[in-house]
Amino acid sequence: MAKSRSKRQKPTASARKPHARAPRRFSPRRLVRGLLIALAILAVPVTWLILEERQARALADLSVIGNGEPVAVQVFDHGCPDCRRLRDNAKQALANIEQPPAWREVNINTSQGRRFAGEQMVDHVTIVLFDGRGERTDVIRGVASVSELETAFSDLGRNARARRER
Repeated sequence: MAKSRSKRQKPTASARKPHARAPRRFSPRRLVRGLLIALAILAVPVTWLILEERQARALADLSVIGNGEPVAVQVFDHGCPDCRRLRDNAKQALANIEQPPAWREVNINTSQGRRFAGEQMVDHVTIVLFDGRGERTDVIRGVASVSELETAFSDLGRNARARRER
């Protein structure tokens, strides 16, 4: 009897590695699709940041002081819980009164905020009230209650209306 030899074939590279994939060829369509997905993902946070920046600039615009309407300016530090509590109370008080003064916030950690605080001789956790002529009428220091702030804001508006009527 003759010996039979089995002829086994050598496994190919793809047979040895079943999970190996052939490298993808460059596809402009795939690149464009990936870029559009990345832009869509980034669009929301970028838009939010732009809107937040615009709102922060509007709140920090002190050019309204002395333009005929009363203004309340809070000297604010974003890391200060008392500043946030005072701001929240003030916003609630402003919403509760009929004719609220214009509301502005200056960050004491910016050059504009430090300059304003120095000119007014105040620190953070403070609201400075100005009449329509730009004259400082009152300073509220520390966390004031909503009712205290409502009274101060109403008095500021009442005094401004009385001066206009004279």
